[in-house]
Amino acid sequence: MSLQFILGNSGCGKSYYLYRHLVDEAQLHPEKVYMLLVPEQFTVQTERELVRLAPDSVIMNIEVLSFQRLAYRVFEELGISTLDVLEETGKNLVLRRVSEQKDSELTFLSGKMTKQGFITELRSLISELTQYRISPDMLPDMGRVEGASSGFVIKMKDLEILYRGFREYIKDRYITAEEVLELLEEVLPESNLLSGAVIAFDGYTGFTPNQKAVLYRLFLKADCILSSVTIDEGEDFFQLGGEEELFSMPKEMIDDLVSLARKSGTEIMDPIILPAKSGHRYIQGGKLSFLEQNLFRNRKVNFHGESEDQIQIMSCMNPRAELHRAAASIRKLVQEGQLRYRDIALVTPALDEYKEYAASIFREYGIPLYLDVRTTPSDHPLMELIRGLFEVQIRDYSYQSIMKLLRSGIPILPMEDVDFLDNYLIASGARGYQAYSNPFPYKPRGFSEEDLLRIEQIRSELMENLTPFTEAVLHANGDVRALATALYYFLDRIECEQYIHERADELDDLNLEQIGRAHV
Repeated sequence: MSLQFILGNSGCGKSYYLYRHLVDEAQLHPEKVYMLLVPEQFTVQTERELVRLAPDSVIMNIEVLSFQRLAYRVFEELGISTLDVLEETGKNLVLRRVSEQKDSELTFLSGKMTKQGFITELRSLISELTQYRISPDMLPDMGRVEGASSGFVIKMKDLEILYRGFREYIKDRYITAEEVLELLEEVLPESNLLSGAVIAFDGYTGFTPNQKAVLYRLFLKADCILSSVTIDEGEDFFQLGGEEELFSMPKEMIDDLVSLARKSGTEIMDPIILPAKSGHRYIQGGKLSFLEQNLFRNRKVNFHGESEDQIQIMSCMNPRAELHRAAASIRKLVQEGQLRYRDIALVTPALDEYKEYAASIFREYGIPLYLDVRTTPSDHPLMELIRGLFEVQIRDYSYQSIMKLLRSGIPILPMEDVDFLDNYLIASGARGYQAYSNPFPYKPRGFSEEDLLRIEQIRSELMENLTPFTEAVLHANGDVRALATALYYFLDRIECEQYIHERADELDDLNLEQIGRAHV
């Protein structure tokens, strides 16, 4: 058993070196199992790169997995059936139900669950607590830390109530994605899938306690562990520093893996260090290369080079405005012949905040878009539309439910009207079926009489589609046939089927166009 690091600056070719090594070794040892673990959002891209590097574009004994996908591979091998995994939307619904049930027990958080984004933030917090193996029983002690304010203590108590309620609600019903790794840790000793395997890690900046527990089991099973780590070649790789240091996270990751190796009796090999100039990303130098080498370093260096604006910093009001700006810039670059769509990547550290708007906005600009995210049938715009439609009824035309419906990806209103309505609702606070059933009486600051006329047109068009469905739901009294019929007529009214067919034709045409370009 051995552990070896591949170290170097950003863009020096660590991933290429690792992939090339795996492909070459897999060709020489077809009997061995090679597994490359990457963050979930990188799996598809990584598979493509490995296929590109492989002879004849075939990889037979290399698997690209995330921690979650590894878990299901092991469960499949062992014949283990898990409880239904509660996805993010399901967590939101459970937390909303729990918050309603526990509202009388809450102090600070009572009545705050209806605020925009609050449930989502609470869900993220509980997911993080689960990842770091913090149970509801541990929260009271955390709230009694020295110097904690009374407000903090109250908040921790409320959080304990909601967290405990969440755990009790899903017990024996569901399992969260974070708990999947806990189950994996338990069953890994029984698995033969990873015995003698070569396991490599790429794209990670650190590991959660749940992941480290799984890693320890992997160290006991694998023949060889490889890991790429982005760190300046001039750093002391094995010396931990303060949290304020630029490379504190990579150093902590290295220290974690070294500790696991020593604990498991794994030999630690000399690291492979790739010099900064060995890669291709910054081979032409310029401002990006200069920034990579000097940004946030404890040194002062002046840049001497071309004056073109290779780097621009822009500030926008919200994610939608950012995407509009990005789409306009991309279209300009392509129209001017400077780049092709395939040459451009859009990078964000918070994909969830942007993905619900990205497809529709880029479609407005006629830009093909591929989102590197895992999708399921439940993620289809039609399912989002249906969920949003029923949520509007359940939540009595709340702001969140209305926006979820209108931004599902299937148009009920033109997107510019949705954006305008969004701004009005935030400014006016208009909520509830009764508010939507009549002309909005509010004139928020900054809105003209002309704006109010436009809002009335938007409201009227929206309610023309929604009112028949809402009335049908009110008279259905839970009759499933009546609800299904009402849903059918709503989808027919907004010409949903026609829109889906048109989008399918557009995608087919786009695919044919891209294939044609590839052969030119």
